[in-house]
Amino acid sequence: MEKKDKTSIIRKIIWLPYYDVKTGPKSFKLWWAMFYYVFLVIAIIKLTISAAHNVWQFLAVVGLVFLFFNCIPYQIYRLIIFIFRKKVSKKEKITSWLIVAVVVGLSCFITWSNLSERKESEKRLSNYGIKYELISEEKLDEKVCMKGGCSTTVKKVLSSNDGFIFETFLSDGSDSVWCGSWASGSWLSDKNPCSTVGDYGGGRDIMNVISKKTNKLITITSAGANVERIPAPMDYPYLVFKTNTGGASCCTYFWLYTKEDLTFVSESSSNKYSRW
Repeated sequence: MEKKDKTSIIRKIIWLPYYDVKTGPKSFKLWWAMFYYVFLVIAIIKLTISAAHNVWQFLAVVGLVFLFFNCIPYQIYRLIIFIFRKKVSKKEKITSWLIVAVVVGLSCFITWSNLSERKESEKRLSNYGIKYELISEEKLDEKVCMKGGCSTTVKKVLSSNDGFIFETFLSDGSDSVWCGSWASGSWLSDKNPCSTVGDYGGGRDIMNVISKKTNKLITITSAGANVERIPAPMDYPYLVFKTNTGGASCCTYFWLYTKEDLTFVSESSSNKYSRW
């Protein structure tokens, strides 16, 4: 007669060593368990601070931490123990093969997800093949002074290899914090057209876009912060623009215009290419 496994279902899924509060840990396994769960708590706190912004995201973080640092490794451990057992019931065999299938499936999914994300990141870094040529750069007669410093508006005209001209407006100082990065005394915003109002008042919150094919012009405004073109694949039929009306978490929108004739399509709070 086979001995019945009295281990509870939860202890078969998650590693929960038996721990006597009165006597404390008496073996290496229990000491290891104590430090291991401290590590899990630290991991949850770290990930919560960087990734969770509400209750549901916090619960998702807790679940993922237990899945990747407890559940999956524990099932692999159980599988190894099972393989070296001499007597195994039919039910245990089925359970073990299910565990193998889940572990292999999750591993394949994680690998595929990482490879896909890496490939997409490489495309983003290369701007999906979109390149810009600086046609002209003109300092306008708009010097303004605010608390902290003074700046002047600079109009930059960029021509893209996908058929458009972008008129952008930036500050001539290091205060256009919404666009690109500052290096060698100028803004590195030639990679993506971007307009913004600087901290000292220079720049504008508008961008003019002209189609080389139809010569049609549209003007996009953000009412206070920045307008930026978001890179998308060459064959994507729309131009994507991001506008922000001020504040790191306030009022970001994505605007779609057709590449064919610059017709407005939609406005939304997110876009498939918004993770730039």
